[in-house]
Amino acid sequence: MMEKQCPTIKMYQFFPVKDAADETVKDSKFESDLKVTKGKEGQEEHIESKISTDLALSFESQRENKKRKLINSAAESFKIRKSSRRRVYDQDHLPLLGVSTELKLYEDPWKIKKTMTQSDLGNLSRLLLATVLVIMYVFPVLRVDEVNNAESENGTKIRFWDLDIGSKEYELVLKRWPSSKSYVFIGNWNQYFVKRRELKKGDEIGLHWDPYHRRFNFSVLKRAM
Repeated sequence: MMEKQCPTIKMYQFFPVKDAADETVKDSKFESDLKVTKGKEGQEEHIESKISTDLALSFESQRENKKRKLINSAAESFKIRKSSRRRVYDQDHLPLLGVSTELKLYEDPWKIKKTMTQSDLGNLSRLLLATVLVIMYVFPVLRVDEVNNAESENGTKIRFWDLDIGSKEYELVLKRWPSSKSYVFIGNWNQYFVKRRELKKGDEIGLHWDPYHRRFNFSVLKRAM
């Protein structure tokens, strides 16, 4: 007899079909979440940048306020000393005392001018400057620490450039001169300027600030006759 063959049963495994619409929604949600995350990161970076900028501006403002107080204090002290002597000031110095001046069509760049005296040419090797000139035209261009040093015993270093010759930079030290209550440039003043430029009594020199190079330009404006 022939044996009966059992029918073969094929097994199939069915997997759920993903709905394209669901995938689109999930992708859209992922992209949305990613944008939110990036947005938050961007906001955090913006906040950090703003805080850093605000701190820098605040620090700079504090430094400027401190320098302004130092200059005002020196100016007030100068006015008190000079008022007791009943000294008359010229038009260039009146703004410091709160007096308005007439409008000038030509702005002279040489704000600091000095006619050489015997003390400027002597062995002490110093250039004496009136306090009013330092307060008006030197302190405002210096940093806070430089102004503080100028008021101390050590003084502060200032660079100079001979505009007439343009050979190289020279360095002098600005400090308050205790005996005269004025300010002086000391160091190698005699060697760098008096002897090298053959300065004589009655010669007029000028200084003006170069903000780009942070130094004073020097020039012999007039020779004594």
